Amino acid sequence: MSMLDQAGHITAALLLRRIEAELGGCRRLLAKIETTVETMLSRGPVAADDPLHVSEMQNIDLLDQSLADLILCLQELASAPPMGTALPLRVAHITRRLRLADLRDRLGGRITPAERGDDVELF
Repeated sequence: MSMLDQAGHITAALLLRRIEAELGGCRRLLAKIETTVETMLSRGPVAADDPLHVSEMQNIDLLDQSLADLILCLQELASAPPMGTALPLRVAHITRRLRLADLRDRLGGRITPAERGDDVELF
């Protein structure tokens, strides 16, 4: 269920809380990558086709894309009317340049495949 009104508007405060949650997720992903890299280094050379290697390389790419998209979202938010006088924001406008559909959906309050328990999509 979405927290948007029928016109797709969202308060700046709610959008900022969702961005905060996404950044927290990025930090957790980075901690997981760090732990995995430490494990890989302690085990010695890891084959390029090792499932651990493949999974963490994808996590690094996902982290990079997520952070890049959050920067775009914050750029759009910064160009919105001043927060103190801002009317609810059109979330589709704020998230229009984001490349990651799951991130765009989460910021818009929509449930993503990961939250439904679906399998991870490899890219």
